[in-house]
Amino acid sequence: MDQHEEFKSRIFGNAETLVKEFFPQKIAQFDAFLHEEEFSLGNIAKVKKSTQESFKNVHMVKPESGERGEKKQITFKSNEYIISLVERIKPEIVSLLEAVNTLRMWVVLLIPKIEDGNNFGVEVGSSVTEKNGENFVVS
Repeated sequence: MDQHEEFKSRIFGNAETLVKEFFPQKIAQFDAFLHEEEFSLGNIAKVKKSTQESFKNVHMVKPESGERGEKKQITFKSNEYIISLVERIKPEIVSLLEAVNTLRMWVVLLIPKIEDGNNFGVEVGSSVTEKNGENFVVS
C-alpha cells in the first residue's frame, strides 16, 4: 500500500470515528454545559454585574502629539466572568475545529477524479467543500 492510500484510509477511519463517536459525545458535553450553573441564562445578572465592574476604572490614553491619525485609546479591566467561561469552552471549540478539518479532508478525498462525461460526483463534492470552507474560516 502506498503512502497516498495509507493516508486516505487513515482519514477515512478518523472521519468514521468522528461521526459515530466524537460528535455525539461533544453534543452531549455541550448540552451538559448548558445545564451547569455557570452557563445558565439565570446568570445574566452575574454577567451584567461583572461587566459593570470591568467598566469602573476606564482609562483614556491620549496619543502623543507628534502622531497623526492616532485615536484615543480606552482601557478597562477585563470581564473576569466572561474570561472564565471562554477559557473553559475554548479548548472544546479548538478540538471541534480540528475535527471539522478532518471531515473536510475526508470530503475532499471522496471527490472522484475528473473524467470526460458525467462529473456529477465531482460537482457535488466540490460544492460541499466550497460551502464547508465558507462556514468554517478560522484565522
